[in-house]
Amino acid sequence: MERDGETFAEDRAERAAYATDRAEAERKTRDIDVDHVANLSKLRLTPREKEEMKRELSAIIAFADELSAIDTEGVEPTAHVLPLQNVWREDEVRPGIERETLLENAPAVRDGCILVPKVME
Repeated sequence: MERDGETFAEDRAERAAYATDRAEAERKTRDIDVDHVANLSKLRLTPREKEEMKRELSAIIAFADELSAIDTEGVEPTAHVLPLQNVWREDEVRPGIERETLLENAPAVRDGCILVPKVME
């Protein structure tokens, strides 16, 4: 049976492939460990935020699945749309902020250094 140049069997196979892809995306969604992702990100989430994060991550995974389904055969890899070129300029010394002024405006200083909160465990 022909319909708009596409056979019924091809259309049916396409729908079956889409349903399989959709089921796979939903399976991946169930496998998302939001607590683990939040812990890696150093986030504390409420139950409502966890559900929202799970929905958002699921949407991202589904979109990535759609992108991976695109036929890119014969398409050259592209890192940049336009060719890259360096824009060189001569180095020039410019005055910066005075050290004393900088340290005076820092929230915490020890031995002439700015103290910052620990970010790595």
